[in-house]
Amino acid sequence: MLIRPCHLAVLLALTSLFVPMAHGQSDRAPENLDRISSVTNLDAAQISKINAYGEYWSAKLNDDSPSEVKKARNMLVRSLRLVGGKSASLAFRSTMSKAILKKLQSIIEDADTYKAINAIQIASSLGTPRAVETLEDHLEIEDEKRPEIRLWAAIGLGRAFEFKDGLRSDALKGSLRALGRAAEVETDPLVLQREMESIDMGVRNQRPDNVGGKEIRDFAVDTEIAVLETTINRIRSGAVSPSMLKALQPSLVLIRNQYIDPQLQQTNRSGKNGRNEKLATFIGRKTAPKIADIYDIVIIKSSDLRSDPELSEATGRLLESSEATLKLVDKNLRGNQSNVKNVAVRNLWDKGQLEELEATRDQWQAIMAAPPYK
Repeated sequence: MLIRPCHLAVLLALTSLFVPMAHGQSDRAPENLDRISSVTNLDAAQISKINAYGEYWSAKLNDDSPSEVKKARNMLVRSLRLVGGKSASLAFRSTMSKAILKKLQSIIEDADTYKAINAIQIASSLGTPRAVETLEDHLEIEDEKRPEIRLWAAIGLGRAFEFKDGLRSDALKGSLRALGRAAEVETDPLVLQREMESIDMGVRNQRPDNVGGKEIRDFAVDTEIAVLETTINRIRSGAVSPSMLKALQPSLVLIRNQYIDPQLQQTNRSGKNGRNEKLATFIGRKTAPKIADIYDIVIIKSSDLRSDPELSEATGRLLESSEATLKLVDKNLRGNQSNVKNVAVRNLWDKGQLEELEATRDQWQAIMAAPPYK
């Protein structure tokens, strides 16, 4: 039967209505995964839903609109968290990781910095071995030139210590090793600060000892001490800018908080020479000589430090933190033998009284040359 012109016009009009509708259906966002994010044994249908959800939102991470990229990140991170902030089940995270990690890796490698940051933040929420390895791949300055990406990689590795499943203790020790290597060659103060914060997360990890908690904790403490010593030596030798001192003051706060942490005060550590002591005591005894060296750096680099008002202010805070931490540790370790004078080192720095600072340095160096520090 021939189609009359008027019927053809109606048919074409109706067809045009269905084209955008079909497109809208194909681009419709999958339903959220709240109902299955806690499931530990996923069936084929649930795995298919996770794959569809991950593929849809990970594709949006390459959108030209920053708001769309942010929304995609939020939707993916949300799926990996349960109500109350707990992580989704290992089965869920592993399935999601298989669905999106290659896409995330591609964006981190090749996309602009904003998109790469969003992708690495999602990788930090996966809590799977390969996702953690992805973070490690972008930690060292030789491999990753963008400080923003190194910073978020460091933050993500710190969060890895919060996962209760999916990550073996030896893998987390590997992350600590990567953090230590990266920190010892880092040139950006903020990135170094974040690396030290992530190492602190290893020191404070809540894993039971029978699944590696103690092993991780002891290794993290050794890493922290090595990074502190290396950073101080690099600044003193001129290998890096004196501005790296900005990272040390927050790091000293972390160390001081470890020293007074009730859990670490009750935790035993066995030394290589058979010496047993509380972990907090070990931290104080081993970090104090390094902290005392900060006075030497400040005196040697005083001209450079004063040339930048912001850096000069940070130096005053660092000296204040150093003095407070050393007094706290020494009073606890030497008791009544600790007769250190009260010195307002920040005021000495602000007034340019280097001779008085030198006297304080000499005092601490003499103390550190004797037991229990040596």
